[in-house]
Parts: sequence; C-alpha cells; structure tokens
Amino acid sequence: MNQLPVVLTFTSHDPSGISALQCDIETLGSLGIHCTSALTGVFAKDSREVKWQHSIPASTLVAQARAVLEDMPVCVIKIADLNSIENIEAVHSILMDYRHIPVVFDPTSVDDQGELADAYTNLILPLTTIAILNPSELKSIIPFAENEEMAINLILESECEYVLTNRFTRSDKTIHNQLHSNNGCLKDFTTPRLDQEFQGAGGVLSAAIAGYMAHGAEICEAVGDSHRLLQRSLKKALSIGMGSQFPYRLAGIAS
Repeated sequence: MNQLPVVLTFTSHDPSGISALQCDIETLGSLGIHCTSALTGVFAKDSREVKWQHSIPASTLVAQARAVLEDMPVCVIKIADLNSIENIEAVHSILMDYRHIPVVFDPTSVDDQGELADAYTNLILPLTTIAILNPSELKSIIPFAENEEMAINLILESECEYVLTNRFTRSDKTIHNQLHSNNGCLKDFTTPRLDQEFQGAGGVLSAAIAGYMAHGAEICEAVGDSHRLLQRSLKKALSIGMGSQFPYRLAGIAS
C-alpha cells in the first residue's frame, strides 16, 4: 500500500485562508505530504488584520494531538502559534513523549509577550530540531542577549539543533537567510527581495521545511529546497481580498 509521509501541525484557523492551517495543508499537500493538525486557536481575520482570536483549551489541544500521534506514523511536528502558556505546557508534555520526532518551530506570536516568550524558550526550544526566527522574535525570546549572534548561540546551547534567521534592511535588494548550528553559520541562502508586501510567506517556508524533512531530506537540503519553493510561490502570489498578497501554496506540485 502506498503511504504518504505525515506531518502534524500545531496552528490556528485563519478563516481568510491566507495563513495558519490552510497554508500548512496546501503547502504540505503540494509536496505529497498528509497534513494532520491540532488547532491551537481560532481567529476572526480577513486579508488585512486579525480582529479577534480565541485560544483552544489545553485539554482539547492535547486530545487532538494524541489522537493523531497514537494512530498515524507522524514524521515531523510543526509548531506555529500556541497562543497561551497552558498550550505551550501541553505541547511540551507531548514533545517529551515523542522525542524521536523532529520538530520545526516557527512562532508567530511572541513579539512583546514576555511570559509567552519565556515559556517558548524554556519548554519548546530545547526540544526543537530547527527554529525559524526573525530578528524581532530573537529579541523577544532572548531579551537579555547583547546582539543577534549571542541570542542564536544561547538558543543552540539550549539543545535546539538549528536556527534559521533572516536579515535585510529597507535598502537591501536581497534577503539573507542563514542556517546556524553549534558549528557556526552552515549556509547563507540568499534570495531576491520583492517589492510587494506578502502575508503568509514565513508559513510557506516553515511548512515546506517540515515537508522536505518528512521526505527524508537533511536540514541544509530541506532549507534550500524550501527557499526555492517559496520563491516560486511568491512569483505566483494571489491577491483575493483587499489586503496583502499571499503566496500561491500549490507551487510544489510542479517541482
């Protein structure tokens, strides 16, 4: 019997379909991955902004995840927004029971939320295979670090295996996505910076990384392939509502 690799994603529901669960389902599906999910929250959101959000109770989150993990051979776990301390503690308990499963961590709600950032640092990062963090997320998670390099090193010292960061300024025509490990910067994935504003690009990148890892790719290969997939997705970006454009998440089908 043919069997698709399975990824379990912890994420919210975005009714606009621009980010969160639908982004994961489409990106992973385009790569031949069966996407399972444990909903962490529900948004009222359009193509411009989040108007309201509700966190799923921790007991419900645990029940969703364990129902999948006890039934299917999950290859990779992807973690996005967990929305509450209770949900972070709940996911920590699950990761402790399934330490053999690689974890892709791409937080979307840590800026300026000290307690949430502390919980991510202490409970999720030590169990993470690759953390995908922009400069503001690095600052939130490691607020006492003197610079970005120190923050990355402290995260790696916590037993997180890899950190993927991005760096650019407004005048830059390129984005430098750097993959770090305890051996230093392993590779700089340089991509052209497009003029448009996009929603959901980071979600495509992290979902693709999880997908390629589920197919057995090594980290460097998975990150490189995911950047190329993201570029194809952005070149076919969609503009459906009155807000930002968002990547075409089925670009992996042609790869």
